[in-house]
Amino acid sequence: MATNIYKGTVKGRPISKEEIKDIFESILTLGSFKSKHKVSSNQNEYECNKSYRGLAIIISNESFEILEQRSYCDVELKMMQETFGNHLNFTVVTFKDLTAQQINWVVDIACEQTQFHRDSDCFACIIGSHGNEKPRPVDSLPTCVYYRDHCIYGVDNDTVTTRSIIEKVVGVEGLQDKPKMFFIQACRSKMYDGSMNKICSEHGHEILVRDIVKNSFNQINIATSLNPLSSSASKPTDNDTIGSMSKDQDITEFSIRAALKKLFNYNKNMPKEIIRIVDPPCADDCLVVYSTASEKNSYGRVGVGGWMLYSLHNAILTQIKRIDQESSKINCIDISRVLNDMTYYVSKYFEVDESSESTHPKGMEKRKVPVVFEHCFPKEMYFYL
Repeated sequence: MATNIYKGTVKGRPISKEEIKDIFESILTLGSFKSKHKVSSNQNEYECNKSYRGLAIIISNESFEILEQRSYCDVELKMMQETFGNHLNFTVVTFKDLTAQQINWVVDIACEQTQFHRDSDCFACIIGSHGNEKPRPVDSLPTCVYYRDHCIYGVDNDTVTTRSIIEKVVGVEGLQDKPKMFFIQACRSKMYDGSMNKICSEHGHEILVRDIVKNSFNQINIATSLNPLSSSASKPTDNDTIGSMSKDQDITEFSIRAALKKLFNYNKNMPKEIIRIVDPPCADDCLVVYSTASEKNSYGRVGVGGWMLYSLHNAILTQIKRIDQESSKINCIDISRVLNDMTYYVSKYFEVDESSESTHPKGMEKRKVPVVFEHCFPKEMYFYL
């Protein structure tokens, strides 16, 4: 496994695209061959019969021109090198403190490694940095539709959209029908341009959700009047089963939707309220894992790293220990189990510091941050060890 960490600046000058190409060439010529090849007899399982596990590009930014430093960057990098290099046997290329342009170069050059991808089972991209969601200019759309893109900051405070990174990787011929995984440790808080501030503040989905609750239950009391299960029937008895329910009880969701149309004056001849969309960049054979939900902050801890990446590392280790203990029964890591363990670990063990020294505003203590992932994996995925 390559353990070098390549910095975006060398001797006071930024590294060039040609230098990044040389880094990839030197590492890929010594790519990590797998110890086991698996030709799946199960059509619902991804093949693992190639020479290499695959390429993993790891990027973590620490020192920014304006934004706050991510002081746990080095811990994060070493942890991800160990996770994807030592434990999962990826061929790892690791970078620190890249500008937005350099991030694009790394992704572009990674995508150009055609033969290596053909000889690989899958691909992984791990990025830790600051991030947010910003408006996306879109032509020929109604004014009521507002798109946002998640973006990742380079150390120069310029941004790269997560969507653009994923689209480049998805287009690689050698990775077609193979798993492509993206782990994004970055905030997803909102950023607006001047034209969007009023629209977002007045028509954001937080306000719509609050209005839905208030109007549904206070103004017209739709839930209690139309749902027989909302009061005494909400306490299940031994006889309560789905099979015993009458069909006329299955009306709540439709009725609330109809009531909301009435509340907000929706009809087919009128434009709808503002629709805010974070375009999900998930594509076929892709897994995208975010360290937090849309519009929320992400967190890390000194000595630990980003919460999501630490929990990913812990989930992989947990499965490896299970393999060691039951080697006759288990010989692979199940990515779905990893995701479950990872989200469980974050929810159980991480929350915002509540100590008196905490810099978080009052009321922000003890906040938990959910890991969010989306995938379009039509098959099961296992790392055979």
